[in-house]
Amino acid sequence: MATRIDIIGAIDPALACSPDLALELFALPAQALGHDGEFTGRPLTRIQASPQHVLKLRLAGPAQGLREQTEESLLRERLYGVYHPARTWLIVNEDEGPHAGVWLGNVTPRLRALHLPQAEEDAMVFFRHVRAMLQMYLRIAARFRVRLDEGLSNFAVDDVGQLHYLDDDVYPWDDFAHFSQSVGVLIRKLRTLTPKFAQMLGQTVRQAIIGEFGDAGACRRVADAIRGLYYNGDEQSRRLDGFIEGLLGAQPHSRTRATLHEQRPFALLADIHANRPALETALAGLRRLGVDRGIVLGDIVGYGPHPAECIELVRDSGFEVVRGNHDDAVAGTGAAEGFTATAARVVEWTRQRLDDEARGWLGQLPTRLEREGWVAQHGAPMDPAFFRAYVYRMTYEDNLRYLAGHGLRWAFHGHSHIAGIFYATPQRDGFSDEAEQSLLDYREALICPGSVGQPRGGSLDAQWAVFNPATTQIHFFRAPYDVELTLRDMAAQDFPGALMDRLRTGT
Repeated sequence: MATRIDIIGAIDPALACSPDLALELFALPAQALGHDGEFTGRPLTRIQASPQHVLKLRLAGPAQGLREQTEESLLRERLYGVYHPARTWLIVNEDEGPHAGVWLGNVTPRLRALHLPQAEEDAMVFFRHVRAMLQMYLRIAARFRVRLDEGLSNFAVDDVGQLHYLDDDVYPWDDFAHFSQSVGVLIRKLRTLTPKFAQMLGQTVRQAIIGEFGDAGACRRVADAIRGLYYNGDEQSRRLDGFIEGLLGAQPHSRTRATLHEQRPFALLADIHANRPALETALAGLRRLGVDRGIVLGDIVGYGPHPAECIELVRDSGFEVVRGNHDDAVAGTGAAEGFTATAARVVEWTRQRLDDEARGWLGQLPTRLEREGWVAQHGAPMDPAFFRAYVYRMTYEDNLRYLAGHGLRWAFHGHSHIAGIFYATPQRDGFSDEAEQSLLDYREALICPGSVGQPRGGSLDAQWAVFNPATTQIHFFRAPYDVELTLRDMAAQDFPGALMDRLRTGT
């Protein structure tokens, strides 16, 4: 049987394993893979291990170009700086026998993975390893816009306590979605994670997010995402509270709850978009109705010329406020990711017009309000980021199923700028834009009050809604405002013509 080893290289070339060592490892029997065992991996992964080293292999298919591709991967791994310096990539050509074929693999010293039971025996040492893992994860995410695989089994320590990443793959960065899920798992599962340790972990994450991303608002997004996960029992809740306290640098709140009186009507406003005349019209309409409570469903700023004035009016109203994607972008210090060039231009203009206190206020807004049976957020209920995904005809059925699966009847949202309700009944799903409706008619409902400052669907009017919890009646309102005043102020600030045309046409 002919076995040929082609050493590609190591993270530190001086520490590369020899072909003879690789041959010895290749001759060993394969290790069993299991979720809770020492070795984990995909079904097609093959692992052979001695007491000192681990060889991980997978069939590579055609050999053409394999060396060049692996050399490119090795260069990236050297840049990441998360792997053991002796990690060595190699190609094994096996001509005969049950393992005949071309295998791509790597050799690494045998390390102690964090998911193994003995890893938690010394609580303080284990805490330091978990803290180093979160710091490593966030550093890589900020600098390379990729995420590591979050499982504890993918991180291990060497004999001197240095942490290393084990998995061969990295994944596209998803704006803290998987990270938040993984922190929730740690809070639920780690028996040594006392509330005090959890608070210290939260402080570590806060420092890493601000230091690496320069975005304090991301701490609030992560906190809201973690709060929205499932926890079982008082002990897990205490860990959650400790982590959130450290993450936000403030006193914790086990759940973000709307403080609206259950029997009094409250207003729903969304997507003000820095349009002062439109907001003043909506607030005047609410005063005439005697409605003095409400929820602003995000995007106070963006697109429009009056960001500071609209922030002041919203704060003076005393309404509950959730953060929208434009609010979040303005509060941050990085680029407005996912925005068109036009929208990003106004985000940067808005940042320059707001002082630090106003931007800080936007950044500390919660991304989700919860109450028994309903939620309020800017974007789609099933969106892990709370304010990026839309509710519209292609997504509403999935979002209705999300509500049903999470024991929720209603979700109040913005972002789409289209007033109306996507609903589910035992007979059918659909959409209604009737001016007055009862939510009792629907098993689940997605309710958007339209847009105060930038309506779509052909309307030029400011839009808002009023919901009466006592009767479950919701009334959609619209009223004309002095759009020419807003347009004049946009022109004076040299706003893009496309944004001005949108206000003129309601599209």
